[in-house]
Amino acid sequence: RPLRHIMGRRLASPDLEADGLMEMLAEYRMTQSLTPGDEAWVAARLAELRLETDKPALAVDGLLVEMRRIEGGAGDNIEHNSHGSAPVGFGQLYALLGRGYLELGETDNARQHLDRALQLLEPSEPARGDVLALLGQIDLARHEHDAAYERFNAVAEEFVGTRSHLPGVLGRAQVQSLLGDHAASQADFREVAALLGRNQPRRDVTPALVAPRLCDRHDAALALGKIDRALEYARIAELLFTDDSVPQDVLVPLASTNRQIAENLLASPGVKASDGEEVDPDDLDPAVRYEAH
Repeated sequence: RPLRHIMGRRLASPDLEADGLMEMLAEYRMTQSLTPGDEAWVAARLAELRLETDKPALAVDGLLVEMRRIEGGAGDNIEHNSHGSAPVGFGQLYALLGRGYLELGETDNARQHLDRALQLLEPSEPARGDVLALLGQIDLARHEHDAAYERFNAVAEEFVGTRSHLPGVLGRAQVQSLLGDHAASQADFREVAALLGRNQPRRDVTPALVAPRLCDRHDAALALGKIDRALEYARIAELLFTDDSVPQDVLVPLASTNRQIAENLLASPGVKASDGEEVDPDDLDPAVRYEAH
């Protein structure tokens, strides 16, 4: 139990010491008499370490070997879950296998193994949220937006407090924007910004990864003439960073869209002065025009 607690904390840490954790797992495996469930836990942690250090091919190859070994060595002593269909821990192993194939770009294999993981995992298991989020990414890449929304929404609503919650809210925000529900999308993006500000740093969802998605939605809204919506996407992207660290890729759309709004106001007929009377924009004080721009 202490080892599992240590592994969980260190795997979630932004400063991952993979080599040291690998040594810990190797020592644990050599010095303990492990049950099939323990072996599955070790295999899962090894796969996670390889995935977190950008070695998906090694993670997939290792999982395939470990899963055959665990299943073959357990014989009649394999414990089954409540579905009576698989040994304890195999749902998580299939989930990691699907993630590995997805990171390799093999989406068909990824989907097959992720679907298998859903069959094996209990409804309340946190790993189920990870699987749904990954399947949502596949649906999103295939432009199956309704299916993607259903998966991301399930993660956002049912797995609050787990690591899959943030990717679920982020995925739902993207899909809602694509479906034209910009108000709901921006509410979710604001929640993502708030969660990133409150939670410990993580490697899979960072401001640097979220900001380009917001800028993409800004550009899409701007192309449709929804300038106020576009500006709000850029403003949310700005919220992801401290005042002195906002990247140029966020500052440029933020500034250009604000300027466009100012130009539209100045060019529109019936610009009103402070006393309510309409004035010709060309008659405005140059200092006022400069401030608007």
